[in-house]
Amino acid sequence: MKNYTIRAEPTGHVYQALLGLSLQHCETFILVVGSERLLERPGRDVLERLSPLVITRSEEQEWPGTKLIGPTSTVWRFKLSDEAVGVLTSACDGLYDWVEPRLPEDPCLLRADGIPWLVTIAHERDAYMRLSETERAIVRQTLRDLVLSEEPDG
Repeated sequence: MKNYTIRAEPTGHVYQALLGLSLQHCETFILVVGSERLLERPGRDVLERLSPLVITRSEEQEWPGTKLIGPTSTVWRFKLSDEAVGVLTSACDGLYDWVEPRLPEDPCLLRADGIPWLVTIAHERDAYMRLSETERAIVRQTLRDLVLSEEPDG
């Protein structure tokens, strides 16, 4: 597997198609909340709509793409489903819109074995996909407008 950097933010139909495609590869996803007390109404609404799909909720200092030095954040893990994709696509128009305090942060889509398929560091406007050659071919064919570049090894 290799990492592929997303070079242009997936928005609109590309964002929707990316999340739709994730249903074929992933079983769970995470969202991160630094301070639920400061989370605005749209973010609280997202968590409420996703509540039937919660698997775990834990205080952590690390998740895919991020390692905190200071206090913990709440990492919410959810079952990925058509319903979840509907919530994620209706909450905003792009992958980098997932920034507190408006919304939870850093949506990461995870395979059944927990290995990330998509990692987002939204406040840095950064994301990458971890793909096999077969998955890369599927992404290239299915998401023609998604701009990816292979990261160098090492």
